Amino acid sequence: MLMRSKLYCLGSAALGLVLSAPAYAQVADADASDIVVTAQKRAERLEDVPIAITSIGGDTLAGSNVSVSSQLPQLVPSLRIDYSGAFAQPTIRGVGSATSGNGLAPNVATYIDGFYVPSALSNDFQLASVTNVSVLKGPQGTLFGRNATGGAIMVTTRDPSFTPTGQVSASYSRFNHYSINGYVSTGLTDTLAMDVAGIYEKGDGFVTNLVNGDKKWAGFEKWLVRSKLLFEPTDNVKFTLTYQHNHMHDPNPQIGSLHQGLGVGALVPGTIVATRRGEVAESFKSDFFLDVDSLYLKSEFDLGFATLTSYSQYREQSTNQRADYDHSPTPIFDYSFFYQQRSISQEFNLTSPASRRFTWVVGAYYFNDNDRQSDFLISLQGGPFFQGYQTQQKTDSVALFADGTYQLGESLFLTAGVRYNSETRVARYLTQSAAVGIPGSDRNRATFNSLTPRAVLRYEIAPRTNVYASYTRGFKSGAFNPSGQNVAQPVKPETIDAFEVGFKTASSMLRLNASAFYYSYRDLQIASYVNSSSLLQNAANSRIWGGDIDAVYYATPHLQLKAAAAYTHATFSSFPNAPLYVQCLNFAACGAQGFGLFVPTPDNSTGRTLPRAPRFTASIGAQYDMPIGASTLTFNADMYHTSKVWFDPVEQFGQDAYEIVNLRATYSFPGDKVQIAVFGTNILDKTYLNQVLPAALSIGQTYGEPASYGVSGTFKF
Repeated sequence: MLMRSKLYCLGSAALGLVLSAPAYAQVADADASDIVVTAQKRAERLEDVPIAITSIGGDTLAGSNVSVSSQLPQLVPSLRIDYSGAFAQPTIRGVGSATSGNGLAPNVATYIDGFYVPSALSNDFQLASVTNVSVLKGPQGTLFGRNATGGAIMVTTRDPSFTPTGQVSASYSRFNHYSINGYVSTGLTDTLAMDVAGIYEKGDGFVTNLVNGDKKWAGFEKWLVRSKLLFEPTDNVKFTLTYQHNHMHDPNPQIGSLHQGLGVGALVPGTIVATRRGEVAESFKSDFFLDVDSLYLKSEFDLGFATLTSYSQYREQSTNQRADYDHSPTPIFDYSFFYQQRSISQEFNLTSPASRRFTWVVGAYYFNDNDRQSDFLISLQGGPFFQGYQTQQKTDSVALFADGTYQLGESLFLTAGVRYNSETRVARYLTQSAAVGIPGSDRNRATFNSLTPRAVLRYEIAPRTNVYASYTRGFKSGAFNPSGQNVAQPVKPETIDAFEVGFKTASSMLRLNASAFYYSYRDLQIASYVNSSSLLQNAANSRIWGGDIDAVYYATPHLQLKAAAAYTHATFSSFPNAPLYVQCLNFAACGAQGFGLFVPTPDNSTGRTLPRAPRFTASIGAQYDMPIGASTLTFNADMYHTSKVWFDPVEQFGQDAYEIVNLRATYSFPGDKVQIAVFGTNILDKTYLNQVLPAALSIGQTYGEPASYGVSGTFKF
């Protein structure tokens, strides 16, 4: 309780400064010297960019034991990454979504090396050879498009080097979890260079199935390989061709137990009921498989008056999800479904030189997506699987945008931009079984248009100190419900109007960023579940306000301190028909088919907290380098705190406040070519839920990983 009180005091003090953070940096963290960023799709100093963003270098990620994208919230308090089954769904400042299905994208856009990742099924990925991760807070509709309502996560990976270089690392930790990753790069000719990066992970997981005693029920295996080819025929032309393959076999997001024992299966006399961390009771093996092939081509041309950059992407993804829907050993309802997705995108940016009084970028973007659920197989009461339904949702999106900054006076700058987006959705539903309860076949079409402007006024108090005020609009496209009962009627688009003020400063010892914001958030897309289908609807409106702050203090050449805090007040201003889940236990009223089911009942959530929007979050960390002769011993310590978070819009299912503490000690041998490290994650062994999934047959839940510890080694050459 004392620790929690201190953290709240820290947050209150931070808010008094006016509150959040850095921008999309393309360099690793070193000190508080100039960092060049491209958060506005043009090169600018970090402290000159009037956007709230947290930027994390690759060294900081490694020192904080952050190796996958789902761990990023431990370093970015205003960010959460939750799950809906295997769908990873980021939330920034309370803006996120629990919708899941083919063609339904998250509210926070994810980009890898400037290329959009359209699927929530591949949003939790390994951070292999990553040099920087930047989290842009607030709607980014003008520069980053239709589904950046809450913000954007920008990941930058290493580019090939003409100088031969490489490294290999290996680690082993609790639950028989081991990983091997490597990177190698070299020049092939004077104009051609190539690299290869890869990572392989395998582990037993921490879950035991109480039905058969299998302690490896949550065993996983995943790997990634990426290769880039860099071609620079002249000083003014550069091409970077990238191929990447991801493979994941990880049942953990799908394996669930019963939240507070709530499930139809729990009503069966003598059945095993699993509720505690590390325990499940399944009769059918829940699982998740993912394979992604991506091909990227980035082309850059220095035209003198401007730089033309082209981003061309082709992407194929296939997944298989299987789950024991009732989370019990009684064979009631099991399912397996397959997703196949093909995406093509093309973006052109024309960017002015950075040294002029007026800097600008204009661009065009095209996105085509074919997302298909090819099979939805259902088994009832242990019987054979039969075909439920097939769905398909196609998207064609075209956008034009322009954004520029004009220096009005010696210290005053005006930024203005606008984006026009037109998107057409075509959805088809083919039902082969009346048991699912969805009409036979249907084909629907809808077009959604949007105009998303922004305006920013920035004043330079000193050469590396700025204040700014901004207005930005965000837009999340409307969509058809791919697995729902309202298949003919699409949900309306979400819109958000964001107002923000901020302060940024940097010196040789301190970098500090703070901001305060107010959002008017309308037509939120909310999902609930009836039988095996989802019901997608628009909530009315919400209001979100708050602030965040982060700072890095270079106390000595050997000691670096960092802290961040975020306060978010996110409530529904009107939502009279929110889904409250009520279990039907009256046999006379429910009948044999409905007894024990959880039925979403309309409830008034006006004034209640938005899902996945904790009121207060914070992180603190330190890095100390201790010279030992020609060697160095580095200590890293990080702590993350979150207040209570709700997983649903009626405050029915939640997780109380908790902290996660990670430690790491690294010994670097002379020359810094060889390193060994010992580390611990969640060393206080906090038990916490990372998702609660209310559905018709059960209220499922999954837990975060217990305390773990391990050792790693790195060799650079």
